[in-house]
Order: sequence, then structure tokens, then C-alpha cells
Amino acid sequence: MKLSSVLSDITGASGRAIINALIGGERAPQALADLTIRRARSKIPALVEALDGTFTEHHAFMCRHYLNEIDHLTAMADQLDQRITALLTRLEHNKDIENLDTIPGVGPAAAEIIIAETGGDRECKSNGPVSLSVVTERAAIRGGCGAEAG
Repeated sequence: MKLSSVLSDITGASGRAIINALIGGERAPQALADLTIRRARSKIPALVEALDGTFTEHHAFMCRHYLNEIDHLTAMADQLDQRITALLTRLEHNKDIENLDTIPGVGPAAAEIIIAETGGDRECKSNGPVSLSVVTERAAIRGGCGAEAG
């Protein structure tokens, strides 16, 4: 079986449906391919071919183990995201995130990383207070703290 040769994300909705059906005992390639949704439905003929192969009880056991691990890690990442958001809110960095989010290519997650990496400290020893809103200008993090822009 070569599910990943047809589906780019085997942990997406269609891939998960197929893998869960395999774990549950379904082995008929057409029945498995029919579980796909949205764009993956256009790949049913290729899926039927890719799903024609051996899938043992051990494969099912290992797939269940891997899916459980993926679910656990996804849940942990979600918990950490919530914790980061709560901490940034409590530390009053919401305006900083909004300002950084105005930079093309910088979204909320990247803004959180920038604040984490810079410490979110607007005080530079050499130049005094620096608002993170100046990051929208070129080299502002380094320049605002007295370092050379590069």
C-alpha cells in the first residue's frame, strides 16, 4: 500500500478516514477510496491502485499507535499555543503582536516568536525605550537597540 503516493497529507480528513477504516479491518481498495472527501475524491482511481496491497494486524497496531501519538502531540501544541496567548495577554503584549502583524509575512505566530526571541523588552541599555511598532521599518530591532543594521 502506498497511500502517501496519492494523498499529500495522509493525516488529513481523507487519509485519517482511510487509515481508521484499515485499522478497523476494511481491506477493499474501492471501499477505502470511497471514504475520501473534497479534492481527494478526484484521486479515487489512483487511490484504488495505491490501496491494493498488504495491511496486516501489526500494521493496524502500529498505525493506531502513530495516530495516537500525532493526536497527543497536536493536543500538546494546542495547549502550548493557548498558554503562550494567555501569557502574552497577561504581559500586555497584544499591541506588540498587532504591530508586528502589520509586517508583510509576519502573522500572529511569527509575532509571538519575535516577542519571545527579543524578550519583548522595549528597554535598550544604550538608547532607552523602543516601541515594537518600529519593527515595521527596516532593521528596527537591531537599529533600535544601537546595533548596526545589516
